[in-house]
Amino acid sequence: VKTVVVRNPYATEELEKEDYSQWPTESGRIKIIYTGAVYHANSDCFRNLIQAMEALQQYPLELHIFTSQTKEDLQRQGIQGGNLFVYSHVPYDEILEQQRKADILFLPLAFESAIPDVIRTSAPGKLGEYLTSGRPVLAHVPADSFVAYYLKKYHCGFIADQNDPQKLAIAIKELINNLENDNQTIRKAYQQARLDFSPEVARNQLRKLLQIGSPNEKY
Repeated sequence: VKTVVVRNPYATEELEKEDYSQWPTESGRIKIIYTGAVYHANSDCFRNLIQAMEALQQYPLELHIFTSQTKEDLQRQGIQGGNLFVYSHVPYDEILEQQRKADILFLPLAFESAIPDVIRTSAPGKLGEYLTSGRPVLAHVPADSFVAYYLKKYHCGFIADQNDPQKLAIAIKELINNLENDNQTIRKAYQQARLDFSPEVARNQLRKLLQIGSPNEKY
């Protein structure tokens, strides 16, 4: 069977803003932002992140989570801390704006999960949005996952691929201390997103696919 991959495109034309603004965006704090659900497919990554932040107290790190879940829901998953801020019921356009204001965009996939094959092959819908944000993307994902493969292949993100808070802390520290290289990675992320995740590319792929074959050909 011939297979055509049409990736989840970033949602609006507004995201096509190549912006490498000041880092950090606000003086006196470094905002790590995640947008989306927190559940068994990524919850262990957040517990690792909170431990990593505690080990990096020399940096003013804050974790901001935009999700439909409450702070109490996260606490039941062991996700809590003094520098954790939880927001719910935020309009989608505002979510996109918050992504562009992040100092680090966090992309987690679970190391300990009952669905390892799903984790390994998952391509999160937010990946294209993150790559076009103009902000550094930090993926805390298993080494054999598609996300790790993609970011490594195109040098368009930062990866902590071991289930170890200390290794995650090292990755965060390196990201903070290598801003020149970070900007190169961000530029590559934006360029790669325009190649793989733009709505125009997805539309053209679908049009081409639907035109393949004769009208009488059966599928």
